[in-house]
Amino acid sequence: MEALKVNQFVTVLKMNNNFTSLDNIENLQENKKTPLPVKASMSSKIDINKDEYKLESRWNKNNNENYILNLKEEANHSLIRFTIWNAIIEHRKRKIYNKTKTDLLPKDQRTDEYNVPVVFYEYDGSVYVCIVTRQDNQLKKVQELINFKNIDVAVNPLSTTGNIIEWLFWRYMSKKSTLVNEDTTLLNLLSFEGTILDGDTSDLLKGRSPQISNLDVTKAVLALGDPLNSAMIRLNWKKSELQFTYTTNGSVSVDSNNLDLSDEITKDVPSEEMKSYTALVYIASTVLPRLIALSNEEAQEFSEGFETFKQKLATEVIEKLIKKNNLEEVYLS
Repeated sequence: MEALKVNQFVTVLKMNNNFTSLDNIENLQENKKTPLPVKASMSSKIDINKDEYKLESRWNKNNNENYILNLKEEANHSLIRFTIWNAIIEHRKRKIYNKTKTDLLPKDQRTDEYNVPVVFYEYDGSVYVCIVTRQDNQLKKVQELINFKNIDVAVNPLSTTGNIIEWLFWRYMSKKSTLVNEDTTLLNLLSFEGTILDGDTSDLLKGRSPQISNLDVTKAVLALGDPLNSAMIRLNWKKSELQFTYTTNGSVSVDSNNLDLSDEITKDVPSEEMKSYTALVYIASTVLPRLIALSNEEAQEFSEGFETFKQKLATEVIEKLIKKNNLEEVYLS
């Protein structure tokens, strides 16, 4: 089992009410087969119902090993069980026909497989699933293997229409990065790097010149009235230090190279590779839902001060650009 890769976005879904325990996922279908897409002239030459001409998705259950995430500091949820399966997704290659286009290549030459890690975790009487892929076609295939009927499509556990990213940035820039709850440091926001537009990491804006920093870019985006849909965040959460990227559509990416989980959480983790999956479950089940709740609790205070806050950011960016580019005379004229 490899650790989660950096910038590997994870989609988190909730199973329907028939799934109340990890034991229930043993009832999932073992595999799903779909016809191999071929051109019309070829479909008349082969029996498309034969397994040889089907693409299979199946589970590799990793010996059904279950892991336990200890959260002793949580009053109502002390243990979270999770397991990691791999979805083996067979797919067709680009070239599937022979040189004369009169027949199909042998199956081992026309197909290949994707290996998609899938984490199921049990929390508060419900089961959630984390699908580790950035590719829409792989995500769809895993959902088909799980069966859409088993997924609660009305619930997106980590999505929010609120301004949680703006709220975090407002807290960070307003020197309110530390939130203490019942004598425990719940949140200590250590950094806030740029922004990702539309949840696409290829659009990560980073200031690389001496004139403009990552925070300046984020200030400019906010000042222009554009929403922050995603951000890379580093924070202390109680006794753990975490770095992850979160998009408001409910996706999360864990930076496995920058994790410092508390001993209470990792004491039963069998390997270094497993720590990243433990962090994923911790963030998805506990950290992000609590952050969303906290942002909602402070919604009124945030809303009342945010417009003035954005005006202040705009002024800072303009003044810095004028000074760094010697635009005083041009601007004043």
